[in-house]
Amino acid sequence: MNHQRKYLWYYKDYGCWIKVEGDYARAMNPGESFNLRLDKELSVPCHLKLAEQQLWYVEIGLNQVKLNLRMNEVYEIEN
Repeated sequence: MNHQRKYLWYYKDYGCWIKVEGDYARAMNPGESFNLRLDKELSVPCHLKLAEQQLWYVEIGLNQVKLNLRMNEVYEIEN
């Protein structure tokens, strides 16, 4: 079974992160959960957070490790 890849990127015109799957895209809200792909075989559960107007990050795992998201990067994600 071939799964379509999903991506997360920052859309400057709307000031939010967009989840893209094929031709479909939607805005992500703070607090939403997803798995962040770190490599081909490893993904970690996390939550999207907003610290201040332009500082987005994800909290990873039970220890809630914070990883700042770079607005010029594209991230591969899973539901």
